[in-house]
Amino acid sequence: GVDAVEPIGGINQLTELRLVANAVYRAFSFNDSNLSGPATIFDQIATVDSVTSNMNGGSAGSSALVQVQRYMLMGNSFDQAGGGEHTVRLQYGNYATLNNNTLQGAPANKHALTIRARSTTESVGNNAACVASPNCQTQYIEVSDNKFIAASASYAVFYGPQDSTNAERVVNVITERNWFTAGTSQQYALVDQGQYQTIRNNVFDTSTSQANNAMLANSNAAYNPAAWGNHYYFYNNTIYSSANPCGNCRGVDIDVNTQNVLVANTLVYWPHFTATAVVTCGQSSTLTTCTANGLTTATNTGTTTTDPRFASVSPFTPANAKITAGSYAIGGGTSEPVWSDLFLTSEPSPRDMGAVSH
Repeated sequence: GVDAVEPIGGINQLTELRLVANAVYRAFSFNDSNLSGPATIFDQIATVDSVTSNMNGGSAGSSALVQVQRYMLMGNSFDQAGGGEHTVRLQYGNYATLNNNTLQGAPANKHALTIRARSTTESVGNNAACVASPNCQTQYIEVSDNKFIAASASYAVFYGPQDSTNAERVVNVITERNWFTAGTSQQYALVDQGQYQTIRNNVFDTSTSQANNAMLANSNAAYNPAAWGNHYYFYNNTIYSSANPCGNCRGVDIDVNTQNVLVANTLVYWPHFTATAVVTCGQSSTLTTCTANGLTTATNTGTTTTDPRFASVSPFTPANAKITAGSYAIGGGTSEPVWSDLFLTSEPSPRDMGAVSH
């Protein structure tokens, strides 16, 4: 297929500004398999204020497919329109920011955003196999202020290996101030199989999803040890679903092999599904195994049918997720290292629950 931008050979310090790619196979591809000669990693690449639409089908056909050091994806509107694969696939990144984008249109079993890494069995250029060295890990990534629309995808956003045979390790990612909206095939909005992950001040609307689950922290069969996935920090996220019935509603689900998880100040409103625990362990409300593995919870929603008095739920947007007078979430949180809300308003003392303070 035809690619819009796909360098053959090394190129660094490039900004793609206000480009439009329509009906192409790949729009913005910085993938080291395209390099001629001794392989190197692209460095200092930015794609800004650009648009994709009507992407063609095919393996690895994405709006952005990148392996880049020091990468910026900012202010873009990418729509696969059901064609190709993942809307954005960060196959390798070392220092990257992905912010203020709208990513949507991924086909079934693909994602609006997937963050992977080099396999620990892969050679990097002319080097020996990297075997879990920093040359393999994707690390130091900021994902903020985006809108993710799941469309037909089972997960809107996924961090981790592409399968159970590639131990691709994603480390030190901050996911904050994003708006997740569901598609009809969605199982989870965010699935995170990384390590040292902070997920804070996000708004999730799972109303139209197949299974009304927001977040899952889990390990992967590719990892050795199986419990490699650890150190997750979930702070001040807001989750809503209007689904009736709200089948299998889950807020933060923790895999039984996942270690050292903190979930605090989660605000959940499921008007048609009563649950007294928004944190589950292996999809069970019994937390014994996860607690033994280092799970800590603090001031999350108690009963999910209790109205937290959002500004509005029709439509449920980040602005309408603001809590108003009389909400149990006002001052109902615990002090955590989150200093502002989704709109960068300073957190009050005592802390509010959820992503948007009063």
